[in-house]
Amino acid sequence: MINTETPTYIFVLEDKIGGIAYLNKNLINNTSLRNDVVVKVIFLDQIDSDHPRFPDTIHADEIVRFCYSSSENRFSILKRFHKLLDNAPGAIICNDGLEMQA
Repeated sequence: MINTETPTYIFVLEDKIGGIAYLNKNLINNTSLRNDVVVKVIFLDQIDSDHPRFPDTIHADEIVRFCYSSSENRFSILKRFHKLLDNAPGAIICNDGLEMQA
């Protein structure tokens, strides 16, 4: 049976200024892939970090801010993060171990 559900590409980015965030922003905003997939962006927001937050606009179908603290239990963080991922066909595009563990 062929799955006709539209694939979802989930981009997981740290919510801070840096090359990875800008690279992914350019991929999302300037590629034709948006015609064939749903694009979801999850910003990882470590609330006790003093890094400047990513200020630019990303043209995604859905943007989620996932807040966590460095003092929070790692298992608790992963359990909450896992709820943001769905079982739809597609891909998770990530750069950090947090999202791979979930």
